This record gives sequence, C-alpha cells and structure tokens, in this order.
Amino acid sequence: MSNYFYQNQYVSIIGAGKISYSIANLFLQNKIKILSIISRSKESADKLAAKFKINISSNNYNDLDKNTSIFILAVPDNEIETIAEHLAKQNINFKESLFIHLSGAQDISLLKALKDKGAAIASIHFMQTFPTKEIVDLKSEYVVIETDEDEVFNFLFELSVRFNLKPLKLNSSEKTLYHLSGVFACNFLLSNLYLAELTYKDLSISENIPMFRYMDNIITNTLKNAKENGAANSISGPIVRGDLDTIKKHIEVMQKPEYKNSNIIEMYIVQSEMLLKILEQKNKGLTESQKNIRDYLISIK
Repeated sequence: MSNYFYQNQYVSIIGAGKISYSIANLFLQNKIKILSIISRSKESADKLAAKFKINISSNNYNDLDKNTSIFILAVPDNEIETIAEHLAKQNINFKESLFIHLSGAQDISLLKALKDKGAAIASIHFMQTFPTKEIVDLKSEYVVIETDEDEVFNFLFELSVRFNLKPLKLNSSEKTLYHLSGVFACNFLLSNLYLAELTYKDLSISENIPMFRYMDNIITNTLKNAKENGAANSISGPIVRGDLDTIKKHIEVMQKPEYKNSNIIEMYIVQSEMLLKILEQKNKGLTESQKNIRDYLISIK
C-alpha cells in the first residue's frame, strides 16, 4: 500500500447533510484542507462549500479534485455501497487513496468495489447525535475505527489523537450490536421524553413552566445515578415499590381520547415488564406485589 495519503492529507467529502458540517469543521480546525464537496443536490453542496470556503462543490463525481487522497462518504447507510461503486468508476488513483464511511451500523464491506481497485478502506463513527446542520464540536469525543489493515488503523488512530479525539478499535462483526446500543441510549430515550412531553402538556403547570425545565433535575439525576451505579441499580418508582394501585391509575388516565393514537399504553406495558425483568434478575426474584403487577400487565395486553 502506498502511504501517499499519510503524507498528503487532502480531503473531499461526498454528501452534504447534517453530519458533514461537523466533519468539515473537524478537519479544517486541524489544518487539513478540504478540496471538494460532492452531493446529490448541487444546492446542498454549494451551501456546505460556502460555509467553509471550499472551492469545488458539485453534484458530479467528475468534479472531484484530483489531488484528493482521503474521501469521506458522509451519506445515508443505504447509499454507501452504490456510491462506492460509482466512485470505483472514476479516474482516481485508488492505490494512493483512503475511503472512509461514517456509518455506525454498516461495516466496511460496503466499500468492496473501492478495495478491489486497490484503495485503502475504513469506517469511523462518533457515538453522537447530529439532529441539525449546527456544528457539533467533536473535540474529546470517542471515535471508533473499523478497518482490516493495521497500517490504516495506525494512521487513523494517530490522526484521531492529533484531533484531540479518543480512538478505539471496533471489529466489523460488532458493528450492528454497537449501533443497537446507541439506538437504545439515544433514539428510544427520546421516545420516552416525547411521551413525558405529551402527558405533561395537559397539566395546568405546563402553562407556566416547560416540561424540560420542570423535569430537569429528575432527568439529570437519573442519568447521573445510572452512570455511577449502573441502570439496574438506579430504578425507582411504583414498579420497585410494588404499587399496583398507582399502575392501574396510570393505565386509566392513558385511556383518555387524546392519547388514543400515541401507543402510550403499549409503551408503558412493555417498559414496565422490562423493569420487572431487570428487578427479577437483580434480586433473584420478585416480591409478591411485583408479581401482582406483572400479572395485571399481562391481563390488559
């Protein structure tokens, strides 16, 4: 393998969505030049290029700067393989190029068409959320590196340290499980917070104080307790107490017409059963009152 991209770190970004703004910022903060932006939408490529004063922006792969040595594929997971195949048909010096995709769920096998041309391939992923095009400062973030070549891993490890990141090696076989853990920690957390917003808005106090301001302490302390003691050791509330009367009142209030299309009862039952299972494993069994809650939840499914 040529070490051209080690010595000549010139980047082009494929894709101009939300994450691309933070990735572009990361490279430019660390004095690595971005030569071109290519996106399916010329308008989105132009906007990203204008934001960072990048000379080339286009929706045509032929416009990629020929001096590029590191290609970042910042595109949706279901487009990675197709775009890699398109790039494999371009006039690129593959043996002196490194191609990196940013998926947390998909492994580097999607870049096979480029590897077959002699290119180095890798994937990097930040366990971070990019809900908008607002720049997320990635300094001090963990980053996982997936590659099948030690030389490429060493290069990306050293580059990450230079960027003030915390690099870790991730095996290709672990990608799906790795991403699943992030979905539980982030996406499903948000579905619970949405349901908290949904129910809180019907309270009279919601006119004076927003849900997140009122619930800030309980949300913050729950996360703090989980970080310090583990999730299983931080459970509180009616499930732990075996308070069946409160559970029944919760179910009753969730039957109001305004919650009909929210699946709130189904979510409540599934998560209550999950808490009971955690308690059963942790405590080597359930109390009689907790068993009564489990039986009740089964009866109303």
